[in-house]
Amino acid sequence: MSRFCKSILQHSFLRVRFGQFDCLIQNDLYRISSDEWWHDFCARLLSEEMPGEVLKQGTYKTLLKCTIGSQQCIVKKYRIPGVLRQLRTLVIPSRPRQEFLAGCFIKSQGILTAAPLLLVERRRYGLVREGLVAMPFIEDALELRDFLFSSGIASGERYAVARMFGRLTAEIFKKGIFQYDYALNNFLIRKEGEKWQLYFIDFEKVLPRKQASCDQKLDVLSRLNRVGRQVSIRERLQFARGYYEQDPDSAQSRQVFIRRLHHATIVALRADLARSRATSIYTHARYLRIDSPQHTGLYKKEYHLDDIMRICENLTGNRVLHEVVLKGRSRTVTLKVLMANRDKIQRAWAMLNVFVVAGAGFDLPEFFLCDRQRGCIGFEASALQTDITFLTSPSPVQRFLQTHFPNELHWLLLFLTQASNQS
Repeated sequence: MSRFCKSILQHSFLRVRFGQFDCLIQNDLYRISSDEWWHDFCARLLSEEMPGEVLKQGTYKTLLKCTIGSQQCIVKKYRIPGVLRQLRTLVIPSRPRQEFLAGCFIKSQGILTAAPLLLVERRRYGLVREGLVAMPFIEDALELRDFLFSSGIASGERYAVARMFGRLTAEIFKKGIFQYDYALNNFLIRKEGEKWQLYFIDFEKVLPRKQASCDQKLDVLSRLNRVGRQVSIRERLQFARGYYEQDPDSAQSRQVFIRRLHHATIVALRADLARSRATSIYTHARYLRIDSPQHTGLYKKEYHLDDIMRICENLTGNRVLHEVVLKGRSRTVTLKVLMANRDKIQRAWAMLNVFVVAGAGFDLPEFFLCDRQRGCIGFEASALQTDITFLTSPSPVQRFLQTHFPNELHWLLLFLTQASNQS
């Protein structure tokens, strides 16, 4: 992509240095104000008092919405921790620069996207300490995940969008765009006139490749396939139909490809279990991460973390199951909190998460929280028995779990049933 990078610098962006700030600014955007304004604006973006609305804030990454000139933008801000990672930026592009170049490359390949407008890196002694990339905000758009998970969309439109997404995925592969973290929430969908349009918006972990192998494509598609019961079999078949239309190599052995994809999906789910994966497409929009030196976990956005911490700290004695009341932002719920050692709780949460992704007919619990020794999972009062009933009642999904995850299903049922009996 080196020739392409030089072309981008020469024709679309202006490179400007403002003290510690090394910037690439889209030509038209640069003209809106003076160098002094740009210096001040970049400094404020990389300060603690960022201009605009903070949408998401983590330890090393912050997402905010702000205005640059008359353009509403989404800004991704990255902090690069540790000297070793900063030293890597002497020879390898920093994370924001990688995302910036990937977004420009995707646009150059004719894929609808929120193409980057601005790259800023703060350097000291040549090392990138932090940086950001700004992209235009796409008005009136919805995440593709939310579109497909919504019950208010007509079947015909869902099928058409699934087929269109299949064609787009094949086209992305053919253009040499490869992303290990390829997921529904990396795309926005918007109605433009009578047509739906899909926008590729997340460029993290994008690698340009001349040609991805069939195994690499299967690996990406298998992880994309972990979408649970919200996306029906017919919608998945429409995705496959669209994919085949753009990828004739797969169409020549369609049944073989589907069987290989099914097997690859099972392998991906087993890998999630093996590493006790706590997150999935089901936790992306509804949960917040707990990440501190003392505690890890996830909780639904409607609750206050302090209330959850207080409840878990007050659980004492040898009882495994405790009944508590938790006040949310819009409702108060009665919970059954399952308490056990840290390893058991992490394993149980990972199994619940994987089984939901595999299509289980229940929702994830309200929270899970672990400290260094023990952990808790908070179920709504009736949900614990609902989960047990589903996992023991014959259904296509239950048979799938029994066939491919018999040991895990047995362990989880035994764990939940024993806890329920001790309540």
